[in-house]
Amino acid sequence: MVGFGIKFIWIDSLCIIQDSRDDWRAEAATMCDVYRNSLLNISACAAAENSELSFQNRDTGTIRPMEITPRWRSVDNERFLVTNTDIWMQEVEESPLYRRSWVL
Repeated sequence: MVGFGIKFIWIDSLCIIQDSRDDWRAEAATMCDVYRNSLLNISACAAAENSELSFQNRDTGTIRPMEITPRWRSVDNERFLVTNTDIWMQEVEESPLYRRSWVL
């Protein structure tokens, strides 16, 4: 992280006392600022609870980009990847992560 100039790391499950309602209320009130000012955010989209795995099995067949090489005159040596834009909706926007108010 130092190479990126990052001085602090916030891991909500470590920085918030998990069994304390008072601490959760105090920290939850600042979550919008924590995320708004973050440089990088890594989220476990599929995990509804802290005890669930961050990386879960999923159908990799749904994420198969198609590569095309256009023959337009204005485009030289460019390649484009075409993907299904519904994947973002299915995998992220419909995930437990999007039920958290500070993510919206």
